[in-house]
Amino acid sequence: IRDFCLSRGLGDVYKRQKAADDEIEIGYWIGVPYWGQGLIPEAVRALQKHAFLDLGCSAMWCGYYDGNEKSKRCQEKCGFKYHHTEENKPCALMGDVRTEHFTYLTKEQWSDTQDKVNFM
Repeated sequence: IRDFCLSRGLGDVYKRQKAADDEIEIGYWIGVPYWGQGLIPEAVRALQKHAFLDLGCSAMWCGYYDGNEKSKRCQEKCGFKYHHTEENKPCALMGDVRTEHFTYLTKEQWSDTQDKVNFM
C-alpha cells in the first residue's frame, strides 16, 4: 500500500524509533489533491492506536515546519501537545533549513482521549 500511495503522490505516514526504545516519531505528507479530506488525521489516529496498543510505545513525537498551519492543526486534533522548537533544521527534501516545532503525546494522554471518545 505504501508504494502504491507514494507512486501516485497520495501521501505517506511513517514512524521512526527515537532514542528511548519505547518512543517513536511519526511523520506524514499528502498530495495536494487529497488535502482537506481528513485522510492524514485518520492515518495518524490509526498509527497511534497501533503504536500504543500493539507496539507498547509509551510516547510519540511529531513535528511541523514553521508556517504549516494544516499540519499543526492535524497534530492538535490528534492530541499532540507542543513540546519545543528547533531552528535551522536541515530539510534535505527541500534543500533548505527551516524552523521545526515538535509535539508530543504520551500513551496516558492518548488513553484519556480514547476514554472520552468511547464514553460519548
